Amino acid sequence: MGLEGKETEIRCPSLLGAILLKSRSVTKKDREQDREDLIRLLTCVQEPRSLNAELKAGERRWLQSAEARLDLGDPGLANLFGSEQLRLARAAYRLLIERP
Repeated sequence: MGLEGKETEIRCPSLLGAILLKSRSVTKKDREQDREDLIRLLTCVQEPRSLNAELKAGERRWLQSAEARLDLGDPGLANLFGSEQLRLARAAYRLLIERP
């Protein structure tokens, strides 16, 4: 990408990296947008067991610590996401936080 005539590289995290970053930020107060972003990212996971195998124990704890704020059982999520999206997000989350 060019910026002011200079080439620059923009780094983009992997899906797992983005999920981990959002799981860390969602634990802070007033982070509803991060919560929604994390749910959207979880809907993109196609092989949760494969991603689970890549997780370090500390990273898995990051995901687990986000559970209360993530609140995937919140009925209000139906106003933001379709039922299939929520099913995918819940399944991906459950599989990512379990020990391999």
